[in-house]
Amino acid sequence: MHPDDRERCDQEVQETLCYNKPYDTVFRVIWPDSEVHYIKAVAKLFHDETGKPVRMLGTNIDITERKALEDELKRQAQIDFLTGVANRGYFMQQAEQEFNRTARYGNSLTLLMLDVDFFKKINDNYGHKAGDTVLKKLAEISLGTFREVDTVGRLGGEEFAILLKETNQEDAFNVAERLRNSFADERVVLEDHTLPVHFTVSMGLATLTINDKTIDSLLIRADKALYEAKKTGRNKVCIAG
Repeated sequence: MHPDDRERCDQEVQETLCYNKPYDTVFRVIWPDSEVHYIKAVAKLFHDETGKPVRMLGTNIDITERKALEDELKRQAQIDFLTGVANRGYFMQQAEQEFNRTARYGNSLTLLMLDVDFFKKINDNYGHKAGDTVLKKLAEISLGTFREVDTVGRLGGEEFAILLKETNQEDAFNVAERLRNSFADERVVLEDHTLPVHFTVSMGLATLTINDKTIDSLLIRADKALYEAKKTGRNKVCIAG
């Protein structure tokens, strides 16, 4: 049995013995080749004539393949099909959880919202397939820039958001500028086109303050900063007031 599951499983057995609770659990087992398998165990408790538990009889079923399928379906439900980053629903779920955690422990939290400049022109001039290629490149660069603990999400269309955990305004601005420059330097090669596509991105940055009572407040401030970046010239990072 996997060492991280032993204490829990022992406790479940004791609860079955003491309270006659049904035994129905899932735990991990380490195979001789070090591969981890998931086992579903179901058992019934038998008693003697005095009511004392004497044995448990049940079955162990290897559900490793089913667990892998369930995990994959769960993953697919959380990601944006085109770009591979978090979809809007999963991003908002993560943002809500991180907001609550940050508010509880007093850590820093910064939200970065970004939007491809003149994205409609890319679609009009090169076609929607070209636009999809640009969005995939944007997601690829973003994932390569930020840490694994950060969350990159596509909110819809050409609008993305990044949740920067335990990151203050100055550090977030520096990494946002680095990301913006990476986009500006990128040349996206398209099928059936001799010239690569150049694109830029505008960004709005908001760091959590005591006035932000909900994650929506932080999102609104970041969105206003994004609008300011687009209104004042594009291809820039604006910080929410």
